[in-house]
Amino acid sequence: MCRTMDTRKLITKKEAASILSSSVRTVERIIASGAIEKIKIRGSVKLKLSQVLQIVEKGC
Repeated sequence: MCRTMDTRKLITKKEAASILSSSVRTVERIIASGAIEKIKIRGSVKLKLSQVLQIVEKGC
């Protein structure tokens, strides 16, 4: 991730999985634990990029 990212951006679970180098199911478990807030937009689940990046930084 060499380029600058807009941390206010909303991303999909698949994009979050890619950032976390994990599966979509793992992202769903992280959401279920409350570590990442999900935002539903017309039935589509989006995540805050800033929260995903916090998990990368913390390593949790």
